[in-house]
Amino acid sequence: MLRCADVELGTHPSGDNFMQIRIPRTKTHRSGYTISVGCSGTPVCAYCSVRHYLKSRRIAFSCLLHDPLFVFENGQILTKAMLNAKIKQVTFALGLSPDHFTSHSLRAGVASSAAELGFQDWEIKMLGNWTSDCYRRYIRHVDAHVLGFAQRLACPRHGPK
Repeated sequence: MLRCADVELGTHPSGDNFMQIRIPRTKTHRSGYTISVGCSGTPVCAYCSVRHYLKSRRIAFSCLLHDPLFVFENGQILTKAMLNAKIKQVTFALGLSPDHFTSHSLRAGVASSAAELGFQDWEIKMLGNWTSDCYRRYIRHVDAHVLGFAQRLACPRHGPK
């Protein structure tokens, strides 16, 4: 569980805002690791969202170093089970099968989005903090890309023979 002390907001000497999140421990990183997230300045910016959340939380009630990071206004701690339930609720509302989605789906989502946007392999590995090439298993190609396979196979470019 992330604690308030695990998130630090800062400004790079270049003037760019960022946050560092200390992930305490995972099954592949027993001693934990730190990730940095820059500010995109968009409506879905993680940095801006966390900054706003921390500001509103400090106004409503404290966020001491060892307190859980994500809590509701009533003090209830956000759990992984609650997050998964919300993801399933949203996917169902979107007409998707909730059986196929959990918080772990977010890893596949970021890998797939990055691949679709042309990120290089090493960049995708950095995004997910993957130490091996297993990230490739997470990449889901959009249907439009897959549907183009038939055209490419039927009409190959003229190249070396």
